[in-house]
Amino acid sequence: MKGVFVGLTTLDSVYLVDRLPGADEKCVARDFAMNAGGPATNAAVTFAYLGGRACLVSAIGTSPAAALVHADLARYGVRHIELVPEQSGDGAAGPYGALAAQGVAGPASQHGPPGKPTGLRSGGTRSGYGPAGPLTGYPHVRGRGGPGLPGGAAHSPAGAVKPAGHVHGPVGGAHGGGHGGHGSGPGGGHGGPGGHGGISGHGVAGGAGLGGAGVLGGMAGLAGAVQTGPNTAAAGHLAGQSAMSYALPMSAVMVTSQTGERAVTSTHGMVPRCTANTSAAAAVADADVVVLDGHQVDAAIGLLRTLRGSGPPVLLDGGSWKPGTEQILPFVDVVICSTAFRPPGFDPGADILGLLLRYGPFFVAVTDGPGPIRWATAERRGHVLPPVVAARDTLGAGDVFHGAFAWMMAHGALATDELVGALGEASRVAARSVQTFGPRSWMT
Repeated sequence: MKGVFVGLTTLDSVYLVDRLPGADEKCVARDFAMNAGGPATNAAVTFAYLGGRACLVSAIGTSPAAALVHADLARYGVRHIELVPEQSGDGAAGPYGALAAQGVAGPASQHGPPGKPTGLRSGGTRSGYGPAGPLTGYPHVRGRGGPGLPGGAAHSPAGAVKPAGHVHGPVGGAHGGGHGGHGSGPGGGHGGPGGHGGISGHGVAGGAGLGGAGVLGGMAGLAGAVQTGPNTAAAGHLAGQSAMSYALPMSAVMVTSQTGERAVTSTHGMVPRCTANTSAAAAVADADVVVLDGHQVDAAIGLLRTLRGSGPPVLLDGGSWKPGTEQILPFVDVVICSTAFRPPGFDPGADILGLLLRYGPFFVAVTDGPGPIRWATAERRGHVLPPVVAARDTLGAGDVFHGAFAWMMAHGALATDELVGALGEASRVAARSVQTFGPRSWMT
């Protein structure tokens, strides 16, 4: 199953603390993790972990921090396509960016959003698949693909496509500590507590340890190797795209150990406005599901317009209402949003589900942390109760939910009852993710 995820990528530094520091106060963290972040990015990693072939379309660039992100993506077998920042003063691209300028969208792109699926489709890329099966056995997808993890389980999903743009010459073996073995998938070895931060002779990134020292040592070693190697294309980066030197968005996150609640400071508002490109359009056309996180509106709309009224179902992760959200909604088939997702000035007590349906999606749902997940179509409404668990770290739980839900959609879950079932399955995956510290630790 192939999923394309369009949106935001950041580099997250996550600290586990007993309490948030006050003004002019310092504190010592109990634990630490560093990984690629952002809603679309975390959802893509989850999709890949469950066994899918994930392609992330975002702006990462070529700064030193970008090498750390590429290492994390490569480790989990996520292919990456770089978005191209809009050029100021270039009026040729038009309102939907470079694709329209290149003639990819064509005249048909002006006739409105793509058609909406009504239940199970009779044709298209998913016509050969039956209803989606449960995710209850999802940890076993790691058992395919060869040795790598302790016990012989491979961390990279079976059949994952090797990302284009590998470094094929010897780059060097910068190590961040312990050696965790060599996996056969795109992610290389899992890496022990000390991690393995080098790059193999074939350019596939080695695993970085989950522990703080392993991540910092191993991934920093990878960054140095990528920056100084004879070929600087990072693992997982699509060849043929322009090198970009803008600053990768960074996030500093503090997770309170007693409650699992998080406080986040991010620079994602500084990410450049980007346009779509033909490589991303080809990936979308070949996908079984497309997931948007509301960032990079121009690129997202440009890509969806290339579908010309057909193509894979489109899921919107509505974390918060962003500028341009109202432009994306008519192109979307399914919306799953948080309780914070509402347009400016919208009454919190009003019917957000009804509002979203009027924009065009045929299935909408609202998550509320550990509370009921409310869903609606034009004909029916209901709710799903998520599992009750003790949360240790809620960072990225919504992203995990969307990645798991997309996995079900890619397997053909498009009828109402199947989508309702997918809400329950995705909530169980997300519930597992919040029981350990760090956005990736639940996968080990």
